[in-house]
Amino acid sequence: MGFNEDLKSLKKTSSIAEAMEKAREMIKELAKLKAEDKGKLPDPLRYPGRGQKGELWFRNRLFWLRTIPLDGDSAFIATHSEPSASQSDRRGRCPSDLLGLFRGKIDNSITTALAIAELKAGGKGDHLIYAVMQASRNAVLQEKGLERLAKGWKKNVTSKKGKGEGELPFWNRVWGKGNPFGKLSEGVVVVLIIGDKPWFDAQKKYLEPVCELRKELKELKEKIPLLHILFYQLADNAKHDSKPYALLPLGRIE
Repeated sequence: MGFNEDLKSLKKTSSIAEAMEKAREMIKELAKLKAEDKGKLPDPLRYPGRGQKGELWFRNRLFWLRTIPLDGDSAFIATHSEPSASQSDRRGRCPSDLLGLFRGKIDNSITTALAIAELKAGGKGDHLIYAVMQASRNAVLQEKGLERLAKGWKKNVTSKKGKGEGELPFWNRVWGKGNPFGKLSEGVVVVLIIGDKPWFDAQKKYLEPVCELRKELKELKEKIPLLHILFYQLADNAKHDSKPYALLPLGRIE
């Protein structure tokens, strides 16, 4: 089976030991993933539909906030919602819930890096091992498609002029002729897995083995992007229909 078939199988695996065994086999396949330059370029002005209750509603509210403060004077700036990354030899898309920039410390150095966020919700949501491998696949493909992100920004923002209020004039004022994806720390992706309290409560038994998985993924830095995988919980009383600011502050889960 290929990586994506294994991912589907992993999603249905309830045994932690079995899930970890499958995940470790899948790690070897990450380096073989190839991004394909096809379809429309990622558009920061594209808004997704409302989506189902739960993680997609959380996604939309965090996207509205745009700048999401994290711990340690770090922040995630969301520029895209569900940008697609196409994988060679596979139909369909591999979208990330949110994509943007991470600004903060990585290994004690201040840096600006590509970042993606995957949203999870509810006590019956996908388990954490699956979430990590899903996010890792998306991160690898998005990093390989970094040039597409830069081209999409140039086409949809830099080359156009917006007047008055709205998304386009906002980005024009913020970035001018600059391109946020033109000069990033190469080979580094910050992966944020963000969930509500019911979801993280259900993931406690997975945290210890997943920490081992994170170390193994970082050890592959010569073959895939250096993945900094971080877990954050939404505010304790956050609900799918909460006001955007009620989702904050995000709490770091170690």
